[in-house]
Parts: sequence; structure tokens; C-alpha cells
Amino acid sequence: MRYPAVANQFYPAEMKELNSMLKKYFENAKVKEKNAKAVIAPHAGYIFSGQVAAYSYSAIKKSYNNIPKIVVLGPNHTGMGSLISLSLDNWETPIGIAECDIELAKKILKCNMIDAEENAHRFEHSIEVQLPFLNYIYGKKVKFVAICMAMHDPSTAREIGKSIADAGADLVIASSDFTHYESAENVNKKDSIALKFVEKLDENGFYQSLQKTNATVCGPGPIMAAISFAKEKGAKTGKILKMANSGDITGDYSSVVNYVSAVME
Repeated sequence: MRYPAVANQFYPAEMKELNSMLKKYFENAKVKEKNAKAVIAPHAGYIFSGQVAAYSYSAIKKSYNNIPKIVVLGPNHTGMGSLISLSLDNWETPIGIAECDIELAKKILKCNMIDAEENAHRFEHSIEVQLPFLNYIYGKKVKFVAICMAMHDPSTAREIGKSIADAGADLVIASSDFTHYESAENVNKKDSIALKFVEKLDENGFYQSLQKTNATVCGPGPIMAAISFAKEKGAKTGKILKMANSGDITGDYSSVVNYVSAVME
């Protein structure tokens, strides 16, 4: 079992408080999109990014009455483990259990770039913070596959995305925050350029835009893999559902982190 590493830091560890917070987020996140193949969701503390993330999960809820075959892709912040690490553990959340979809995981592991490995996941928050949203939508027991990425080039991302599609997954959740620790004006300018390529489902253009603007998006690999997967599953367009930044909570817009919710359908 992979036990929570950041409960009481990034989100409440007590089920009732967490459910109450998520209920409020979902009530405020109205979306029309109902054919999601992939989404982007942020992974900061819920007080900062939870409301933004709820837009992507509202699109998932509208798209799938029953839980789909889900892969959650997150960046590796800790430097631990393999370059591309797939967890075979079940994950505990304050709301319930997110079980590893072993059948799907074994099919994905046919890709020789991906290792079955737990060290990358042990203290990593980028995937953990997504799981209470899934438990809230689908109940105390859900299934998914967790993949932590320390490689963020387009070629690797395309191979990962295609391998997930070939394995039969229905949905990819790409966990990523956007530009960090610049003025709100700067982060909006940089991220707006990158997001035009998300809307076009152009992973190469997205990557090149980050290089040109020095946008400090922390999950470019997961985002590009999600784009690749979505195209394999027939997605034609991306849509930005919500963008906000930490200054909206703190009131300080001089140095912020940007958060984005997006859907590919």
C-alpha cells in the first residue's frame, strides 16, 4: 500500500473536511465538455489549485458515468527512482482506496521505457493530490495506473502516450503546474503562448514554446504524453477550462505560480 505522503500539507487528512472542500469546488466548476480523452490538472495545495483542478474533474465526471481506465501522469519532483516509473501499489486516500489497475499496468509495461518501480512515488505529491478527486467522483474504491516521469522531451512523451493508448486506457490525467515565481503578468503571457499549442494538440509546438519563453512548467512530459494519447484516441482539439494563480489567494501578484485546467476531446 502506498500511504499518503502529503495529507495535512496539500489537502485535509480528515475525510469529512476533505469531502466538504471538494463538494464546494465541484459546485463552483461548471463545464459543458463531455468527451474528455485527456485532461491537465494542477497539483499544488488545494487552497491554491483545488478549485482549478475541479474543472478538469468535472469534465471527467460529465464524460464517464462509470469509472474509465485511467492513467495519471505526474512529474518527478524528488529525483528518486527510475526515469519513467509505474507504480503497482494500491494508494490510500482519506476518502478511500485508489487501486492499481494491474491488468492495464501490465499492458503498459510492455513499453521498454517504463519500469515497475515504487521509489519515485514514495514521497511524490504530483499524483497523490489527484486521487481524492477521483474518489470523490467515483466512490471509495477506484482503479488507475500511476506513472511518474523524469524525462520531458517530445520523443519520450509521444512513446509513453502511444503505449498507454495501445494498452487500452480511456483517459489520461496530466498533473502539472504552470509557470512558477514570476509576476502574474509574466506567467500569464508565457503560459498563454504554451496553451495555444495545447489547444492545437501540438506537443512539439508546446515544447518549443517553453524553450523560447523559459516558461517553468513542471510537468511538460506528462502534458505532451497526454496530447499524444488524446490524438491516438481521436481527440481533435484542446480547451482551456480555467486558469488562475496563487496571487488570487494570497493577494500578492508579484511572484506567483500559475494553475491551469484543460481538456482534450
